[in-house]
Amino acid sequence: MTDIAAPAPAVVGRSLWGDAWARLKANRAAMFSLYYLAFIALISVFGPSLVPHEYTTIYGDYVRTPPSLSAYPKPDMIQTALTDAIKRMRVDIKEWHQDGSRVIVTVT
Repeated sequence: MTDIAAPAPAVVGRSLWGDAWARLKANRAAMFSLYYLAFIALISVFGPSLVPHEYTTIYGDYVRTPPSLSAYPKPDMIQTALTDAIKRMRVDIKEWHQDGSRVIVTVT
């Protein structure tokens, strides 16, 4: 009888990158960290376009203001700031009042 040797199946090995990716996918903490870093990267890239102010704007009135949880300007600061602004415009205040977060001024 003749012996017919069957060809051995080709062994397909994984590359180093494939092995590293498989090990990374098996590690739950590493995958969570990967998703977290991708999320932070997306927020860093697209976040500045979602806010109403430019991140390079410096508001000179608030540079030396101490930190606070309340909003600026505070209600008692509005009249002095309004008076200073009106003086620079060289007009007189006829009347002013605050309506919620808006300040309504009539000048002459």
